[in-house]
Amino acid sequence: MPNKIINSESSFRSKLKNKDFTIIARDCVGGALYHQLKERFLSPTINLFFTLNDFNYFCLYLEDYISGELIESKEENIDYPVGLLKPRKGTTDKAIKVHFMHYETFEMAYQKWEERKQRINWNNIYVISSCCYQHEIENLNEQIINDWNKIKYPKVILVDKQYGFNDEFIINKPEECQEYAWLLYEPDKEKTWKRTFNEFDFIKFLNKK
Repeated sequence: MPNKIINSESSFRSKLKNKDFTIIARDCVGGALYHQLKERFLSPTINLFFTLNDFNYFCLYLEDYISGELIESKEENIDYPVGLLKPRKGTTDKAIKVHFMHYETFEMAYQKWEERKQRINWNNIYVISSCCYQHEIENLNEQIINDWNKIKYPKVILVDKQYGFNDEFIINKPEECQEYAWLLYEPDKEKTWKRTFNEFDFIKFLNKK
């Protein structure tokens, strides 16, 4: 079945029936979608990213991580703040990293994280992930795929071909684009989410409630 859904901003907003939803996103697509729909950020996962493995753990034990402790992680050769998220004592003790690449300081990132996590609508959560970096694809294993498949919330993972995840959706990657650019840029290199929004029907996804 071809991936062809044409979504303008007006059609996005007019067709959206579900409101007050929380998007738990692995990267900036969540914030971009909230912005496109002119909806309030009811999620702490704005302007940041997780590794694929850490994101799976975050979603599997979401309540434990949201109620856990976020501290600064000093990272070499990274020019943006990184947080180390420790879950409350419960079903997992794995600390994961949150990459706040669009924040100037950890203090600013921490403030927004704490503020927005209070807004989560626990009865209306949707998960959006992606698997696109070459090093992620090369290091995919059965455990990573199985962890994703166990996530209980409505979810989609955007990929460039089938890898065995549940709820995969293939985004066509242009020949001229490299790595993550297939989600972020049109061939003219203007920063946009148009390609992703035109192929995956986010409105149908969010209206599942």
